[in-house]
Amino acid sequence: MKSHLRVFFSFFFSLLLLSSLSFAQGNTGKSALLIIDLEQHEPGQPPADAFQLERTIQQLNKLMKAHPKDKLEIIYIGTRKSEMAQQLKLDPRLRKVSKRFFLKNRPDAFSNPSLHRYLRKQQVNRLFMSGVQSEGALSKSMRTARQLGYNCVIVSDCVADETGAARSQFLRKCESLGYRVMASDMIRPPLSDYSLFRRDIVPTETKVMETAPSLFR
Repeated sequence: MKSHLRVFFSFFFSLLLLSSLSFAQGNTGKSALLIIDLEQHEPGQPPADAFQLERTIQQLNKLMKAHPKDKLEIIYIGTRKSEMAQQLKLDPRLRKVSKRFFLKNRPDAFSNPSLHRYLRKQQVNRLFMSGVQSEGALSKSMRTARQLGYNCVIVSDCVADETGAARSQFLRKCESLGYRVMASDMIRPPLSDYSLFRRDIVPTETKVMETAPSLFR
């Protein structure tokens, strides 16, 4: 009898361990697309290179259209302009397919603790990161997300920065730190199956200098 119990409990705890490892590796749970700092801006004062912004918005619109909301949670994140601000004014070119938005006081999206609470409540553990990197919003958000246990995927053609060289450097830095980098057309259902994802080829316009300051500090 005792031997049977030992076998049962050994099998039970093995299943628990495998389940935990599967969650940690991103093979279970839900996925969310975080769209960071793609807000309406003053004429002539874009938050990033105008061409990159246009391309980023076009690709994001295609990505949101390709994936149903019940399969890929869409979350808009912006910077609080004042203490009284309660609404997020998105770039008018960007599709609005979700009412879920969060305002932040610093570049890091997780500086608003409500974001982490919401993602956990929804059992989201994989984040597709997109938006504007100009003030370090993406890099700082990804660093915190990793510390909180999320798997981060940077959507390479849905990222805008001040220059093409800055964008290339950011994407290379992401890969060097072990983040998965891929183009939006490589994101295919089922989103829980990581084996379907292929690495995107990071643009090589600019060689990243070894002395360049860390983007993730």
